[in-house]
Amino acid sequence: MLPHISADDVSGADAVRARTEVMHAYRHFPILDPLLPIGLLPPGWPRSRAWEVCVAVYDGHLQPAQDHVRPVVTRFAEGPHLDIRAHTIAGMSAGIGHG
Repeated sequence: MLPHISADDVSGADAVRARTEVMHAYRHFPILDPLLPIGLLPPGWPRSRAWEVCVAVYDGHLQPAQDHVRPVVTRFAEGPHLDIRAHTIAGMSAGIGHG
C-alpha cells in the first residue's frame, strides 16, 4: 500500500477500504503487542515499524477517501451541506474527531 500512497494513484473507494482494513489491524495491536518496555522485548520487535506503517496508510489515504465519501453521503443525506472530514490517527489519539 505504501508505494501507491506516494504515487498518489489510489482510488477513493480503495482508499476507504485501505483505511478500514488498517484500522481493523490497528485495533488488534493491544492483543498482539504486550506493550512492554522496548528493552524487555526480543530484538527487532516490530512495534515502531507497525505503528509507522499504520499511520502512513491510514493518514496517507485521508484525502482520496474523504473525496470519495463526501459525494456518496451528499446523494443520500437530507438538509444543508454536510461538512464531512476524515480524521487522522494523531487526531484520534488526541481525542479529536476530525483531523
